[in-house]
Amino acid sequence: MFTHIIGLDEVGYGPFAGPMIVCAARVTADKASSLICRDSKSYKNEAAMLAAVSRDAGLCEFFTSIVTAEEIDQGGYVTTRHNAFQSAFDKAKIRGMKADVIADGDVDFGLPNRACLGVRRVRYVPKADVHYRIVGAASCKAKLLQLAAMAELDKHYPRYGFAKHHGYGTA
Repeated sequence: MFTHIIGLDEVGYGPFAGPMIVCAARVTADKASSLICRDSKSYKNEAAMLAAVSRDAGLCEFFTSIVTAEEIDQGGYVTTRHNAFQSAFDKAKIRGMKADVIADGDVDFGLPNRACLGVRRVRYVPKADVHYRIVGAASCKAKLLQLAAMAELDKHYPRYGFAKHHGYGTA
């Protein structure tokens, strides 16, 4: 029925600083059950998440779209998030594949309009990163890229503690 499964998720939709990163993960249907990644929020440390992503990288491919804070300021969260999902999806180059696409959340990013590319089904599923390993893999890859970006920002602006709170508000 499906030759490929594509999962999409984003990180950086809620922080006060840093980029928003959307990742599309693509796996052949016969390898999907072998993925081990879970929702990025379920990992207690970065090393465990990195180990899972490294293992899954042998089974699937990752395609990312990174939106800078400046782009978010100019275009707003909703528009830039929509565009980032579209960009990551387009980078997955699914033309001719009978793909099942699962995006985290309940917002329609216009992906069903890609039917001419061979997409057989597009689903928007709240908490998809918890229920589908391919979306969990996308979630983890995006989170690792965000953590690296925030660590880099921390080098330039150490007094803000970006390496610790990753741009999210703290009490």
